[in-house]
Amino acid sequence: MRVYVQLFLAAVAITHTTKAEPTPFVGVSKNNSSTESSSTAAKTTTFATGSPTKPSEEVTYTAGRDDGERMFERLSEMVEKAKDAVRSKLGNVVAKTDIVQPEGYETFSEVATKHQKDSVSAFAELKKKFGEKNIAQLIVYAKTKSVHNGAVLGLKEAQMEYWLKNKISSHDAFGLLGLNEVKDGLASPFFDYWITYVRRLNKGNTGESKIVFDILMSEYGDVALARLIVNAKKGSKPKIDVLGLEEAQIKYWLEEKKKSVNDVFVLLELNKADDNLLTHPLFSYWSTYVKRVSANYHQKKLSVVDILTPKYYSDVDLARLIVAAKKGSTPNDAVLELEKAQMEYWLNNKISSHDAFGLLKLNNAEDGLASPLFSYWITYVKRFNKGNAGESKSVFDILMSEFGDVALARLIVNAKKGSTPNIAVLRLEKAQMKYWLKEKKKSVNDVFVLLKLNKADENLLTNPLFPYWSTYVERFNKDNAGVRKSVLDILMLKYGNEDLARLIVNAKKGSTPNIDVLGLEKAQMDYWLNNKISAYDVFVLLKLNKADDNLLTHPLFPYWSTYVERFNKDNAGVRKSVFDILMPKYGDEDLAHLIVNAKKNKENEEINKNAVALGEEQLNYWLRKGESIDEVFELLRLHTVEDGVLTNPVFNQWYSYFEMVNKKHGNKESVIDFLSSKKGTSFEDFMKDELEKANLETKSRVDELFVDLRLERVGDGLFTDPLFIFWRACLEKFNAAHPKNPRTSVIQSLRTVYGDKGLVDLINAERKVTDSVKYASRLEEDLCATWLSDGKSLDDVFELLDLNRAGYKLLEDPSMKTFARFTQVASMDSKELPKTKEASFEENEILRGIKIASSTGELESTDSEIALLRLWFTQKKDPKEVYKMYFGKHNMRRILKKKGNLFEIPLFITFVKYSEGYSRTKRLATDDEAIETNEDKLWGTDPTYMVKCVDREFSMPLLLQDQFADKMDKLGEMIMSVKESSSNSVKASSSKPMKESSSKSTLFAVKRVEVALFHFWNRYVLLNDVFKKLQLNTEMTPAELFGNPSFRWWIDYADYLFEHAPRSHPVGKTLAEVFKLEPLTNLAWLRNARLEENTKEFADRVWSNLLKEHLQANTNPKIIKTELMIPPKSFHDEKDVKEYKHLYDRKINDAREKMKGDVKAWKTNTKLQEAKRKKLEEEELHKMEQEMKTKREED
Repeated sequence: MRVYVQLFLAAVAITHTTKAEPTPFVGVSKNNSSTESSSTAAKTTTFATGSPTKPSEEVTYTAGRDDGERMFERLSEMVEKAKDAVRSKLGNVVAKTDIVQPEGYETFSEVATKHQKDSVSAFAELKKKFGEKNIAQLIVYAKTKSVHNGAVLGLKEAQMEYWLKNKISSHDAFGLLGLNEVKDGLASPFFDYWITYVRRLNKGNTGESKIVFDILMSEYGDVALARLIVNAKKGSKPKIDVLGLEEAQIKYWLEEKKKSVNDVFVLLELNKADDNLLTHPLFSYWSTYVKRVSANYHQKKLSVVDILTPKYYSDVDLARLIVAAKKGSTPNDAVLELEKAQMEYWLNNKISSHDAFGLLKLNNAEDGLASPLFSYWITYVKRFNKGNAGESKSVFDILMSEFGDVALARLIVNAKKGSTPNIAVLRLEKAQMKYWLKEKKKSVNDVFVLLKLNKADENLLTNPLFPYWSTYVERFNKDNAGVRKSVLDILMLKYGNEDLARLIVNAKKGSTPNIDVLGLEKAQMDYWLNNKISAYDVFVLLKLNKADDNLLTHPLFPYWSTYVERFNKDNAGVRKSVFDILMPKYGDEDLAHLIVNAKKNKENEEINKNAVALGEEQLNYWLRKGESIDEVFELLRLHTVEDGVLTNPVFNQWYSYFEMVNKKHGNKESVIDFLSSKKGTSFEDFMKDELEKANLETKSRVDELFVDLRLERVGDGLFTDPLFIFWRACLEKFNAAHPKNPRTSVIQSLRTVYGDKGLVDLINAERKVTDSVKYASRLEEDLCATWLSDGKSLDDVFELLDLNRAGYKLLEDPSMKTFARFTQVASMDSKELPKTKEASFEENEILRGIKIASSTGELESTDSEIALLRLWFTQKKDPKEVYKMYFGKHNMRRILKKKGNLFEIPLFITFVKYSEGYSRTKRLATDDEAIETNEDKLWGTDPTYMVKCVDREFSMPLLLQDQFADKMDKLGEMIMSVKESSSNSVKASSSKPMKESSSKSTLFAVKRVEVALFHFWNRYVLLNDVFKKLQLNTEMTPAELFGNPSFRWWIDYADYLFEHAPRSHPVGKTLAEVFKLEPLTNLAWLRNARLEENTKEFADRVWSNLLKEHLQANTNPKIIKTELMIPPKSFHDEKDVKEYKHLYDRKINDAREKMKGDVKAWKTNTKLQEAKRKKLEEEELHKMEQEMKTKREED
């Protein structure tokens, strides 16, 4: 019976509520539990919940076993939630120095004003309303506002008297004020409040500070308390209480715990700070402790450096930390003291400036002078020299003895590379040059040799020490005006015109030539100009007259060309171009040879550019002179060649002129016809003769012949061009003549000339030429096979063809055909299909995905589309990534502007297919997704199997919701354009006609997207919200609304919603708001629209949905006639009302039946619970009887 009584009391306690005063916060308290001798001793927990507007509920719960214990667990959860609410509220209020106005402050002000002279009464009234903790909060806030000063002080006094009277300990007050729940308690206004109480509680007790410290230590521990003290000291005037705490903690470590400075270093976890030691907030705190230990226990002064080195840091590491800590804003005192301490440590240990240089490892680095430690070392040199006058040495003297002239110069140059070199480095440079100039009396030539620049050879001007020497030349000239010589004068004497020019050209090869090099180039050319040296004379000075066939590829030729431009600029009267100077010297044939040879140099862009320009000038020269094609043919001596005209190097130049003249005069004669008639033979005989004479020794010459024959300029019809056929025959002849060499294929040579992308463009162009189709396809096969043998992945070929830049027109790119062919060739190869650079699906999953995606919607897929699907599946591309890549926000505006309708873009349709296939490829399920499915693999090679797997997650609606967040009406317009074009029903004025060929696939994409969106909206979005998303909530007449494609789409969705949504699903009264009694014209317009032939069908759908809205809102049939203005004798409308009444009655009946079923189920459930409770009571009573029987037997 005892258990039964306990359970009964617990049930009564849970259901019992008592009225209480409103409380501003949720509060939690625990009563002291009493110990009972019985095994069924109960625990009692009281909790209160409330708000300023709702009375709190106090529940006392006594728990027994089983059901009682489960009840107690539920109460515990509620208590924890209440605790969280308290912490959250207090954390937001007391964690800040500038607290926000607490709830109930107005009530507090009223009570404080009301009882201004009676603080005790005011406190008693406030205590009933708010509780002690909240009163303290309100008092603190009132003090910060300086209002009710007298009353506030009185209330504070009253609360503290109350605490004293009720023997609230310092520790309890700490928790009562919530100081144990905030991160920075010492900075909280409640800390001062608590300190005041501690002082009152311990009045006359000298151990007050110790009590405060002990409580804080118990709450926070060593490290956290130290951090709080440091944070509280950050203000300009730290609180006296905080300084007292610091003293107490240091005394505690020093006297009670006897901790060494190393112990505290580890305790504060400074041994883990590494490079952040000196910026660690507790470093200065520890430094203070070191000073106290040193003052109290060490006869010899103990410094921080003694502890840190060498146990934790080497000299150089500690110095590096000091330098780093001094950067930026003003360093703290502890860092400055550490710097001073380290230098004193070195001085005391007789570390010389030279030794310190080594300690800091400045002697091991090439950029030692650029190191931040260099300035640190200079500071030590000054300190050392000040204290050791007899051993003092300048920075320069020390470094000269350490490194010598050249090494020191290199260090200075390296240190000056930065944008703002150290001022100490600039002084050092000045000191070295003064040393050479004044003490050693070194000439510029001496220093040139000293710096070993005489051994720099062709790299002289790129030598880092060259600018340094140039600076010395300037300094020398400044002090020795009588023997003044420029850098150019000195170098001209040493090297002469040609070699100096070579040095300048070599130095300019880099991306950004030295400013001294550019100055030297200008100086040399100025020297030639000032001395009236002609362009041809410089040509000879640079020995270009001896360059023979390599003239245009000679490194000094561009340099000379630059001088020609300079010379012509300064001598307009005797102006001559490069061609004008070279033509008299070389003549037509030799100059043409030079030009052709130089044009073959593809590596040097400048040489190739100059050769092309010179070649154009020669062609124009012949044209100006009126030279005929025959005359130029003979000028180039092509009529005398024995090895064949077509393979002669200068044929290219003559052929260029041939095309130029034909273009000018409108001649259409082919070059082969001209040459065969000139030779007096037939076309076939001429080609046969040329092939027999062709003698190509190297593969490069085969590639050059392609260019010489100007085949890269042919354009469409290349593969049927006689010169191309001749080139292919020459290639076969070369392979036959060199059987031991690897065979050179047409593909290899064409790749060399065009590159992969250019060759694919050529193949696609040739497909359009009827006679070239077969050969183009054959080359494509060979190219794909070559890529495969080269180990190219799908990614590689996709990028190589620039398809990654094709954007939304990807499937329209001609290169996609070649990519598709590559995937086919690869899949037919016996080797495994090359994967991609990214994570990939398994091959079976890829095949499954492709099969689903390519056949979805019963649509036929092109080879290009299947290839793209394979790429995406192989890359394991998330559809969201694919969409963002091609249709993201940055692309969508351009797409809609150019294309108009997203659904008419083939790539978007492919994307819809892919997303469907991706969602249906399986992935292994996680432990909480153990869905067992028994399915046959679609590829049919494996038996049926059991596997734990789930579909891959992808949400098309979420993607489109984000994309068209503010333009959902635009999406609706595009969808309706497709649907209405397909059905040829209601035509929107804004709708655009669709291409017949793409209508089926476009409609497929629309239906998939529409169904996904409708399903999503049905679950998560109200009908009225969809109306707003489609921008339909703006001012519109019914006619405008009917003409709006988005409204027609919304009606489609309403049809879907009413068909799929449960009858209890809230839909609102969107249409009822549009076609309401006021204004009457809207409703009247809708009724009339149902009678008009062109609007009847759609108006009937709108009317039907209007009735469905009323049905969902449970509008009584009796008032429908009034709501919808239905005339008494309207047969058509009366039929709608009857149908509505029938549906309404059925809905009401269904609701009643459901209610009956719910009541029946509730009664059944109650009976089961009662039976279970009785069974538990009987088991408990039986157990108690057994225990009592056993006890009696024992007695």
